[in-house]
Amino acid sequence: MKNALLCGVFALLIVCFGYAAGESEKAESEEKTLVFWSHYGQSPPFVQAFADTANEILPTIGYDNVKVKAEVIEYDGYMTKYQSAFSAGEGPDIFVGRARNWALEGGVNPVAAPLPADVEKTIDEQIAPMFKAQGVVDGKRYGWAVEGAMLLLYYNKDHFEEVGLDPNNPPLTVDEFTKAAIQLTRRDSEGNIERSGYMPRFLGGGGGVGGKYTPFVHIFGGRVVSPDYSTAQGYINGPNSLASFQWYYDLVYKHKVVNLAFERPEPAFQQGLTSMIFREQWFEADTSSKAPDINFGVAPFIIEKESITAAGWDQSWTYMINNNSEYREICFELFKAMQTREADLSLHQPAGYPPVLKDTLQNPNDFYRKLRWFGAMKEELNLNKQAPPFYDFAEWPKSQGIMGDAVSEVVQGADPKETIDSAAERIDELLAGGL
Repeated sequence: MKNALLCGVFALLIVCFGYAAGESEKAESEEKTLVFWSHYGQSPPFVQAFADTANEILPTIGYDNVKVKAEVIEYDGYMTKYQSAFSAGEGPDIFVGRARNWALEGGVNPVAAPLPADVEKTIDEQIAPMFKAQGVVDGKRYGWAVEGAMLLLYYNKDHFEEVGLDPNNPPLTVDEFTKAAIQLTRRDSEGNIERSGYMPRFLGGGGGVGGKYTPFVHIFGGRVVSPDYSTAQGYINGPNSLASFQWYYDLVYKHKVVNLAFERPEPAFQQGLTSMIFREQWFEADTSSKAPDINFGVAPFIIEKESITAAGWDQSWTYMINNNSEYREICFELFKAMQTREADLSLHQPAGYPPVLKDTLQNPNDFYRKLRWFGAMKEELNLNKQAPPFYDFAEWPKSQGIMGDAVSEVVQGADPKETIDSAAERIDELLAGGL
């Protein structure tokens, strides 16, 4: 009887273990989906390239049953969308943002997971030096740079020839740019601008506008806030920064080279409604695809006289991982496996974005060297000997948004000095914890 009872117990245990093992195997074989969010709505192929690259890599690191699904989050209002989703526990597994906004330790919204030491080491070894600071907050790495973006001048070569400007020698200085914009502007018989010499970014939210405007502050020798990040007084509204805002105002109201009715610069350029805009490298492939009849050139960002301050900017968008993701460990392994030249090309080539790894940038045969922006980027880096200010503090995204709101107001007719004096007060209130 005793032996029979023991046999029954063993049989039951075998069944239970077999069931548990079966359930475990079933769970392991069930398909898992990692959700990836990016606000690069201007280029859905670039967003999809992350998922495509990840889905090629995952089986090679042991995850045949894991897929990445890419979702485009529109830039306008993306912060609100992110915050709502993360606070409700419904955020993505992987997302694009600024590390200072999302770092688990030291971020405004503590969501992004710090990367394990082995992943951090791999990224630090592979990333190009100029992008190494991106994704790092208070000495901890939370991700790596999405792209090697720089603002460049896009100009219509046919418009240049039409008005007697040399399309092979685009404007380099602020003064040359202003004169070219005046010359390029075309009016109808009633004096209305039917083709603007230049279209600024002034719509689409303060952060986006501020991000594109920061280099203009720098080329005039200004700063947005003090080096210790304690105040904006005397910086965003200092004489050099004021000169940049006054120049922007004058382009619209003194020189009259801007038609605000055209609204956004990108479609205006692609429709031949404006002759010059500033945008990152992705805009070359986008324009070639959407407006193949536009004969355009790409040139370095302009400088102010003998400016020693570089025209670069703090493009610090970073791939990060949601600390609350149930697939966090898989994401860590994926991030580590993506630090190869092959993955870097796969991420950036589909939409013509600049890569970020050393091995990719040093290869003489890769796709980007054949693109127009590559020569312009090299020339810009050679022209500017001093790195621009880099704003690494928690309130920077909101500060940049306040500056962007000021740009929009100035472009639409507000007094430059009054507007940036008000912006300085708002940023200082923010720095003091009042906004």
